[in-house]
Amino acid sequence: MSFFSGYRSKTSGKEKEVDVKLAVDIVDFAHRDKFSSMYLFSGDADFLQALFAIRSLGKKIFVLSLQNKVLYRAAFFFLIYVIVFEKPVRINFLRFQKRAFIQIREREVTREAK
Repeated sequence: MSFFSGYRSKTSGKEKEVDVKLAVDIVDFAHRDKFSSMYLFSGDADFLQALFAIRSLGKKIFVLSLQNKVLYRAAFFFLIYVIVFEKPVRINFLRFQKRAFIQIREREVTREAK
């Protein structure tokens, strides 16, 4: 396994090519049957098309997001885990069919399924 670090733009200072490389690896590894379950920890909607591509291959997909970076568009299609630190956040998920909260407090980790 190799780690792709990308590079930083000389003008903006932002990371470049990392998202594209990760999306390609997700689809490539799924087609080569390198995994059966996919856990994506991101709030970036750029990965949605890669997730749609591997869903058709029967891969289990779990999306994890921090409470301030929830990938709302994915919640229509995939199980979303929202990681909440300390104080629980209330998000209106009535229109989403699948959702779960992971609440983290000090040394205790609990999962509260809704």
